[in-house]
Amino acid sequence: MPDLGAHAEEIAPDFENIQAALFWGFEHAVDRACAFAVALDGGYMAFHKPYPVRRQLLEAAQRAEGQSDLSQAHTLQSLGDLERLEDNYGAARERYNQALALAHQIPDTVCQLNCLIGLARLERAQGNREAACAQYAALFRLTDSLPAFASHPTVQDWKREAAEYCDGRSESGA
Repeated sequence: MPDLGAHAEEIAPDFENIQAALFWGFEHAVDRACAFAVALDGGYMAFHKPYPVRRQLLEAAQRAEGQSDLSQAHTLQSLGDLERLEDNYGAARERYNQALALAHQIPDTVCQLNCLIGLARLERAQGNREAACAQYAALFRLTDSLPAFASHPTVQDWKREAAEYCDGRSESGA
């Protein structure tokens, strides 16, 4: 996913036009628009836009007819993240599980990883240490089985996060 946050100053003045283009794309170039909405959410909107704006775009992407399973999986995963951040834990779990099932079917490893870290953080937020640590363990079984991910810097950050929480050095959620 491109780091769109680095282009915040360029995106901000054109955000309304970008939104309009995405809504057009959800009808005419579904997969491309959905992929861009997910990238925009993770790389820009997460840091610069309120939750309702993010929800509007992601839910429009989810409703777009004719999208691929890949687009649907990534959109559901992004919606799971948003639900978790808004403390809608039941909805977050449902979205993550739907995305994870699709990601296994496709298969799409990146979506699986993002769902598993989301589920781990969801369990943390609810104070379910055992369930959170089980999700972290599932995540690391997958990352450790794939050389490209085993030593990835983001995965190393996740391992530090899990060690702090699962080894009892931190009581707080993420």
